[in-house]
Order: sequence, then structure tokens, then C-alpha cells
Amino acid sequence: MSYEFDPVEDPKAYAGRLIATGYEQEDYVLELVREMLRDEGVADVDDYATRAVSGAIQAQIQSQASWSTPTDCDRLRAAFDSLKEQGILAQHHYSCCGSCGAAEIRIQIDFDESQGTRWRGFTFYHVQDTENAVDGDGIFLNYGDRKGTEEGSIEIANHVCRVLGEHGLETDWDGDLGRRIRVNLEWQNTWPPRKPNRVSQSALDAYQSRIQSENNKQEKKRSWWKRVFGN
Repeated sequence: MSYEFDPVEDPKAYAGRLIATGYEQEDYVLELVREMLRDEGVADVDDYATRAVSGAIQAQIQSQASWSTPTDCDRLRAAFDSLKEQGILAQHHYSCCGSCGAAEIRIQIDFDESQGTRWRGFTFYHVQDTENAVDGDGIFLNYGDRKGTEEGSIEIANHVCRVLGEHGLETDWDGDLGRRIRVNLEWQNTWPPRKPNRVSQSALDAYQSRIQSENNKQEKKRSWWKRVFGN
């Protein structure tokens, strides 16, 4: 049996998943829903998209009115705040995926150190993790120490688990650096959305400047080599 796209219910469900993350702005969700409808060849894209997003937001607001507080997301934020106070850079909804997040958080750590802030290590969950948490899969955390050592990363992971436990969250991690930390929680993040953590523009600018400087040095070496030795 072939799947038949529903121009009312399918966009609303899609928007609802994004709204439920608690990090995506309404305009961004609206544009993603428009793209979805265009791809399906739906007419009156703006009307369907507006209805879908508006309906998803109202459903979210009605749902969260019955939540008990603090929610697990409140506990997660409190735990991450504590980790930052203890020298571990803990970031929410950080970057598009694990690989990009790991690269960006090290750029941030290096920049912060150049500005006088020294982090012991880091932990974060990325955008795909948040969306999976909305689906009921818990949240998975990347982690590592400042230098990228095995011993240090194990220490950071254990510390992250301990602090999460102190804030009432259960974790699953067996000491294997090949596994991420799983946090068993019910994803209840309230609307309106919060601003997600991102690598700072200052950190990116400093990184790009450093890379450009290194490239310039390499180019000068190649030019010198050609002048002295020819090809």
C-alpha cells in the first residue's frame, strides 16, 4: 500500500516535533514546513504551513500546561549549569551532528583559553539528539577532556554522570570511550523556545584567522623551495 501525503496532518506532526525540541524558532520551523509542502507539490503552501505551525504551537502550549515541575529538561539545564561552574563546558542542542559539534566545541575551548577561561573538558548533545529525545529515546551526550586523552575523557564522563545523578537524572555509561552517555529522561521542554548553544563568532573568526596564517606560511615555504630548487 503506497503512502499518501496528508497536507494537513503530516506538516502539523513535522512541525510539532520541531516545536517540541524547545529550541527551534517559529520562523525557522515555518520555513522548513514550507519546504516540505513544496517538495510534495502542495498548492497554497503558505496557508497550509501557517496552519500547521500554529496548530503545533497551540498543541505544545496545551500539553505543557499539565507538566509537573521541575521537568527532566529543567534538571538537565541545572546539571549543565553546575558542570560549567565546575570547569566543564556543557552545551545544549549544539551543532548539527556529533562530528561538527566535537570540532566546534574544541574551537570554542581553545578560544576561551586564549581569553583567560580554561575548561577541563566538555559535554554536549546535538540537534539530532534533541529530535530523537522528543521521540522518547532519551538524550545522548558527547564528552571529552581538554587535551583529548583517554584517561582525562573517562574522568570527565564519570564526572558528568555524577553531576547528572545529583540533579535527579539517571545515566547509562559503562566506561567505554566508544560509547556516548545516555541520559534517561522524558523530554519536556517548554515553549517559547530557548536559544541553543553555538560556537561563538569570535571563536570561529580566531580559528579561521589562524588557519589562514598557517596556510600563508606554507605558501611562503613552497615559494622559497621553488626559488631555490626549481620545480
